[in-house]
Amino acid sequence: MQVRTFLFLGVVTLFSHAGFSDWVKTDNFKKSRWFGSYNVLEEAQKHEKSKDYDAAADEYETLFEVVQDSRNKAHALFKKAQNLHLDGSRKSAFKTYKELIECYPTSTFYTKALDDLFLIGKEFEAAKGKLFADNESNAVEVYEFIIDTAPFYKNSAKVLLRLGNLQAGRLDEDMAVSSYKKLVKKYKNYEVQRAEAFIMMARVYDKMAESADQDCELTRQSLEYVNTFLENYPEHKRKAEAEKLKVKLTNRLGMYYYKLGLFYTWDANYCASATRRYLRKVLFEYTDTPAAAKAEALLASVDPDAELVVSEVKEVQKVHYKSEPTIQSKKMAPFSMSQEQEDWPEQPVLPAESLNNDKYLLPLPNLEGGEK
Repeated sequence: MQVRTFLFLGVVTLFSHAGFSDWVKTDNFKKSRWFGSYNVLEEAQKHEKSKDYDAAADEYETLFEVVQDSRNKAHALFKKAQNLHLDGSRKSAFKTYKELIECYPTSTFYTKALDDLFLIGKEFEAAKGKLFADNESNAVEVYEFIIDTAPFYKNSAKVLLRLGNLQAGRLDEDMAVSSYKKLVKKYKNYEVQRAEAFIMMARVYDKMAESADQDCELTRQSLEYVNTFLENYPEHKRKAEAEKLKVKLTNRLGMYYYKLGLFYTWDANYCASATRRYLRKVLFEYTDTPAAAKAEALLASVDPDAELVVSEVKEVQKVHYKSEPTIQSKKMAPFSMSQEQEDWPEQPVLPAESLNNDKYLLPLPNLEGGEK
C-alpha cells in the first residue's frame, strides 16, 4: 500500500511540475541516452532559463521526435522555433514555424506562429541594408508565405502592404501592383492599408511611366489611383503628396495631347480635324496645365472657331472642367513620346491644300463621342 501511494504521488508530482502545465499529459517526456535517463522537457526548460537558446532548440527537437500526441508535437515545434528566433537564427526559425503551420493547421499555436513570423519578416526588413545577407529577399519570402498560406490571418492586410512596398523598392513593379490590388480588393475593411495601397499604386505607375510610357497609358492609370485616393480619403495625411502628384500627371497628359495636336499639323501627317480635336481636349480637360496656353495659340492657326472655343472654355472654367476619363473608356491614336520636347516645331506646317489631304489619312478615334 505504501509503495502504491509513493508511486501515485511521484506521478502526480511529475505532471504537476510547472513546466508541464501547458503540455498534454498523454506522453512520456523521457528518453534514454548513453548514460541513464533524463527528462527532455525539463532539460529544454533549463536551457531556456539560462538563455542557452540553441541548446533549448535542440532539446525541443528531441522532444518533437519522442512525443506521440499531435498537440505536443505542435507545441514542441513552436518552442523550438521560438528558441531559434531568440538565438538569432531567423531563417531556421522561419523553416520551423513553416513546418508547424503546414503540418498542424488546427493547433492552438497556429496564430501565435503567424504572429512570430510577421515579426521575423519585419526584422528581416529592418536589416535589409546589412552586408552578406539578402534580408530583403528573406522578408519577401516570409510575407509571401503568410499571404499564400493564411489569407484570413488578422494581419494579412498589413503583410500585403509591406510586401508591396518591398517589391516596389526592389523595382519589381508588376508584383508590387499585384500585391496592392489584392489588398484593395480582398481587405475592404482595412481602410488604413487600402489608402496606402492606392497612393503607392499611383507612385509605382508614375515611376514606370517615367521610363517607358509612349501612349501615356501608365500615366492615366497613375492618375486614376490618385483620384480614387483623393476622393475616398480627403483628410489623409498624404493628401498634399497626392495633390502634387496629380498636378504632375495632369501636366504630363496635357502636354501629351498638345503634342498629338501638333503632330497632325506636320505635312506628312496632316489632319486638321485631329489637330482641332486634340487641342480642344487640352483646353477643356487640362485647362490649368502649361499645355493649355500652347494649345490656344496653335488652335488659332488651324480652327476658324478658335475664339468661340476659348470663350466656352473660360465659361466652363468658372465652374469646373471635365476630369480625365477612366483608363478603360477609350483608346488613344498611336503616338510616340520618345523625342525630346525641343525637337518639336512650335509652329504648324500647313500644306496648301489641307482639305484634299484629309482623305488620304487613316480614320482616327472619335474622342468626343459622336460620329466623325
